[in-house]
Amino acid sequence: MDLHWHQSKRRTPAMLLSYITRDGNSLAGLSGSMIGSLFSISVNLVAAIVLTHIIAWKIALICLSLVPMLLGAGLMELHVLGKFEERHENAYTRSVDIGTEAISSIKTVASLSLEEETLKTYRRSLKGPRQETLKVTVIAGFWQAMTYFLGNCVNALAYWWGSKQIVAGTYTQTQFLIVVFSLLVSALLWSQMFALAPELSNARAAMARVLSLIDIGSTGMSGRVRNAVPAKPADRDPEAFNPVGEPKTTINSRALGVQFCDVHFAYPARDDVKVLNGLNLEIQPGKFCALVGPSGAGKSTIISLVERLYKPQSGGILIDGVDVTKHQEVAFRNDISLVPQESVLFEGGIKFNIGLGARPDHEATMDEIQDARKLANIHDVIMSLPDGYETLCGPNGNQFSGGQKQRLSIARALVRKPRLLILDESTSALDAQSEQLLQDGLEKAARGITVIAIAHRLRTIRKANTIFLIENGQGMDHGGHEQLLERSQSYRENVMHQTVAT
Repeated sequence: MDLHWHQSKRRTPAMLLSYITRDGNSLAGLSGSMIGSLFSISVNLVAAIVLTHIIAWKIALICLSLVPMLLGAGLMELHVLGKFEERHENAYTRSVDIGTEAISSIKTVASLSLEEETLKTYRRSLKGPRQETLKVTVIAGFWQAMTYFLGNCVNALAYWWGSKQIVAGTYTQTQFLIVVFSLLVSALLWSQMFALAPELSNARAAMARVLSLIDIGSTGMSGRVRNAVPAKPADRDPEAFNPVGEPKTTINSRALGVQFCDVHFAYPARDDVKVLNGLNLEIQPGKFCALVGPSGAGKSTIISLVERLYKPQSGGILIDGVDVTKHQEVAFRNDISLVPQESVLFEGGIKFNIGLGARPDHEATMDEIQDARKLANIHDVIMSLPDGYETLCGPNGNQFSGGQKQRLSIARALVRKPRLLILDESTSALDAQSEQLLQDGLEKAARGITVIAIAHRLRTIRKANTIFLIENGQGMDHGGHEQLLERSQSYRENVMHQTVAT
């Protein structure tokens, strides 16, 4: 699913989980016995109307005069519940968020003695939805009672009017009983149908939300790819792209080039705050490039846009001369490996986690996994474990330290043998010795490919072929370390201060 949706306003994991679980159950109930009941009641009602008009139309006509009122009461109940669902579809999302956050951060909550405060906050989040739910329950209950009342009125009217017709000799007792029991059963079933109003209302709202989820994602990114900037013949491999300009997924050892052309971007949850303001930069294939600058300058945003996790408001992002923002496919990611700032390990074994980094159409071999973990300097750690590669990482990788998780994440990225390697402060959790060993491994793995690194440490910055100074969402300067030291006061004051501090 598109990351734009996940980080839009009022979009939370709890809300998405609610869509998947609650709405799925609502639709499952609708598609099961409920549809059968509705169909049975509808057929019974139509048959009763036809039968009673054939046998005793004078009795049927008078009794059916109450049907519009019965129908109106049922529709009012549906209307009240439907409006409630629309207004309060996420009424309890806030409380779920609070509960989920408290449980996932239980150590912090306990260490700060926040148990009672968290419980009070949770209760306050339930107060508003509870009052509104009580109000709607009373109103909907009134209209449901009206449907039962009018159903009984149909029965009473049938007995009263039918007895008068029998006394007058218009119809026989047999005709009367057929009509009465037909209308009685139909009225009761009709009332029972509207007793299903809460389920119908929930299912209708659930269907709308599920359909909206299906339409969300990369719909706005659709369109044919065009070669926005023609690449030089010497710099492009004609076999790397299809005739229509869409990236092929075949393994190619040639490095990728990256270019940002007047890119403007703001995050969905803060669309009034510009993160990138007309960014222009060009990263040559096969080069090691470092992104430096103050916190909040837009460095991590650049990496997210290279992966096309978001779509910029304007401008183009060219991967090897092809604007990847102009089409829906994400096959170009098969040639890119990302080591995020916060390493994430899935619940499973070490071998499983490292193997996840392989290309989608390729299963990593044991030799490839071993090569990757050696380059990531995690070999000794794995071999010291009793179960070796079968050691379980635990939920969120909680069986390993921050530095070990970071090295496993790097091994997972290297097993893909990418054409573009992206490092988002990938050594921030390592000590100096481990970082030096890892840097040596990365230098071996990075030969012949493009590397983009967000770096705060001086030893990393010095090794970069090109350093891009990012400030206020713009590329202020670029060049080698010595060049920027000589000509850029901002680089000296801001960047050097950070690197020395680290």
